[in-house]
Amino acid sequence: MGQEVSIALVDSFAEIDPAEWDDLVAATGAPVFYTSTYLRAYEREPMAPVEAVRYLVGRSAGRPVLLAPLYLYRHLDPLGRLRLVYPCESDEPGLLSHVWHCYDSQLVGPGSGAGSISAVVAAIRRAARQLGARWCGFVNVEQGTPTHRALAAAGLPTHHIEDRFAVDLTGVSDLDGYLARIPGRYRRDLYRQARRAAEAGARAEVRAIADIDIDEVAALCRATADRFDNRGFYPEGRFERFVELVGPLGHVVEVRQLGRLMGVFICLVDGDRLHTWTGGYDPAVDGNFSAYGLCFTASIELALRLRRPVLEGGRRNPEYKRRHGLGIRHLDACLVPA
Repeated sequence: MGQEVSIALVDSFAEIDPAEWDDLVAATGAPVFYTSTYLRAYEREPMAPVEAVRYLVGRSAGRPVLLAPLYLYRHLDPLGRLRLVYPCESDEPGLLSHVWHCYDSQLVGPGSGAGSISAVVAAIRRAARQLGARWCGFVNVEQGTPTHRALAAAGLPTHHIEDRFAVDLTGVSDLDGYLARIPGRYRRDLYRQARRAAEAGARAEVRAIADIDIDEVAALCRATADRFDNRGFYPEGRFERFVELVGPLGHVVEVRQLGRLMGVFICLVDGDRLHTWTGGYDPAVDGNFSAYGLCFTASIELALRLRRPVLEGGRRNPEYKRRHGLGIRHLDACLVPA
């Protein structure tokens, strides 16, 4: 970038022009987690023990060219991933970008010059020291992206902590076309599951977030997280209110059997992607089918209906996702001591 970039940090989204922010997010193809709607919802209803928020804005010639939300965690490692690769403790404070509920962290903007990135890192470290953080940096940065390369070039150690999964739907017109891409044994199983579900009185339906029973949906998401050792990831009350606040960004896939909610995906949408952001399922269905499988195929159909060329499958459950056509994206943490 030819012109000098000035870096500032503010502590409330109320101090930011949301139209300016969203224009840069859209222009750079950043994910839904960077939209003003998502960020204002998280500031109002943080789903983690966040003690402070800072929004980094880099400007050149008066226009924003670099953006990053930063969150002070009193316990920086709630999922136990960072301490496996950094000499930190889970209960140490850290200033991180983005939140753990985002699986695609970026430094938003075209300002990837060495001088700009060095200024960004210096500003983050200063803010971390002022806030009493021991560590600072980025988590869940996809390997090989401009953000990953820029942070590594600026001297931040990068270490793999997690994976996410996604699939390019370009050229696919319907569910049958998608299923034709995956190995025959898994394709046949999904068709078989759909028949069994129909025979057992189960079906998938897409609803607006404003139309769901948020308490019922949240309870199923929370119970599923608890089964997989993520207790507390969807805090009672805050999760429900957060989902309602991001309602304009998404849709919900529900699987019901005779009226009972057995599976749910909360999906968020941006310019190119349908994100199956979170969800839950009850394994105790009546009949030999998977509510999760029905949610998955319904989310593929939803992405195609909305003309989104990429379906983001989120983290975890790697065996299922890879068998059913999703590719792996390796995610790193890029941290330094404050």
